[in-house]
Amino acid sequence: MATGTGENIQHTEEQMAAQAKIFADREAALDAFCEQTEDKPSFLHNISDVHANIRWVPKHNLTWCPVYKAASTTWMTNLLLLAGIKSTNSSLHKQVRKLYPPPEDLEERQRLLDTSMRMLIVRHPLERLLSAYRDKMLRDNQFQKVSNLVKTGYSDPSAKEDDAYPTFLQFLKYIKDIMKKFWNSEGKSRVNPHWQPVWWTCGPCQIKYDAIAHMETLMVDQEYIIRKAGLKDLAINAHTHSSNLDSYNGTNQATQDYFSRIPKTLIKQVSNLYRHDFQLFGYTPNEYIKMGTD
Repeated sequence: MATGTGENIQHTEEQMAAQAKIFADREAALDAFCEQTEDKPSFLHNISDVHANIRWVPKHNLTWCPVYKAASTTWMTNLLLLAGIKSTNSSLHKQVRKLYPPPEDLEERQRLLDTSMRMLIVRHPLERLLSAYRDKMLRDNQFQKVSNLVKTGYSDPSAKEDDAYPTFLQFLKYIKDIMKKFWNSEGKSRVNPHWQPVWWTCGPCQIKYDAIAHMETLMVDQEYIIRKAGLKDLAINAHTHSSNLDSYNGTNQATQDYFSRIPKTLIKQVSNLYRHDFQLFGYTPNEYIKMGTD
């Protein structure tokens, strides 16, 4: 469902310059963190695996690393439009991966990275986890096996035996476990892309992204990217997402209600396991910790 379009967003030269400054500041903050000796990621994804995660669009001098639950459906749709495809019967992600694979030659990949806009869309890590829970755990779909594992393997005193789906508390306990395994194995323990850390998926300490959009300012950020990349008449500025299967229409109220049922200690533990995503992209868990229970 599209939550809005950029048709009414007017970008003057001054606004474009201001947005360019915002992107430059985000890039500089990311670079500064990556250069730190103590806090930067202690292990990194194989660069070939990062390249495999990227969608390469040489015709439009664009490279984009999809982050699931951060406007990925919107840009998968845009990349189909760039290929002249208005709809697809196959998996959206599989179709786009097939259309925009990494060049086989490593030097050609580096040349494209050097000459293209390198786009990344990020989201508050805890908000992204809540979105993943609402979209993937509250329905009968390909995540049914994981959903059942979470429901039966993790406790929640408020959960009922006949509940069809796991609670958010059970889901965060599961996330804590799999992320601990991820850290202990230095990335060898697999994490589903919908809750895999951005720093691992997209390698922002390995690839210099120059267009870092935030979900919290998505429409304005996307408008700049679309115009700067020369895609004004080819791509749409929209936020397309799957419907969430609960009673909330707005994100803010859902966030407050869901996190108010989670112990502060668990929110802190989960946040620590995603600490690089917080640090790299200028987010803080403090507001969410305050929502939690003592």
